[in-house]
Amino acid sequence: MLTKKLLITLMAFFLMSISLTGCGNSETSDETSSDATPTPAADAPITLEGTIELTGAKATIDYFDARADVEITDLTFNFWPTKSEPIFEPDDGNMFVRIGATVTNIGDEPFYFNTTAFSLNSSVGEGDYETFLIGDDIAPYGDIAVGESITTGIYYEVAETDNLDTLELVIEGADSEGGTLTTVLPLAQ
Repeated sequence: MLTKKLLITLMAFFLMSISLTGCGNSETSDETSSDATPTPAADAPITLEGTIELTGAKATIDYFDARADVEITDLTFNFWPTKSEPIFEPDDGNMFVRIGATVTNIGDEPFYFNTTAFSLNSSVGEGDYETFLIGDDIAPYGDIAVGESITTGIYYEVAETDNLDTLELVIEGADSEGGTLTTVLPLAQ
């Protein structure tokens, strides 16, 4: 598992360096494919083949003197990419989940966004970082201008038995002096 995470991290850095030298495409896709029947939190409407719309999963994060609101908009259990194949398939007994997020800069200066600030606590572990997928709506990274937003997907590998009650998104920020600020956002709201 450690080797898998190391390879994913190295591939992510490689692909980010390639994308910095090429032209970007700001189009994203929310197409998903799923055969799972998700276990929704109370009154969460189900849409788009296993996608659960979430309301109330919000947090404000600080990154030095910058500030942003993060809203988790949806979660897709048993997600499978539609535009290409993932680098790895999930381990036996696991599945991919896609967490839809909108990040809005509410501060007075640009807010630096990177999915490495996000990790996921699940029934099988804490602090799991994003599973790297190629070809679907890969999260952008970089500065978000004052008043601007980005909407993206963040992907994780979790146990097939996980549901909204067992998942928490962990967001790392920093205070104005560089001290770590951690926000734990339960997905069951």
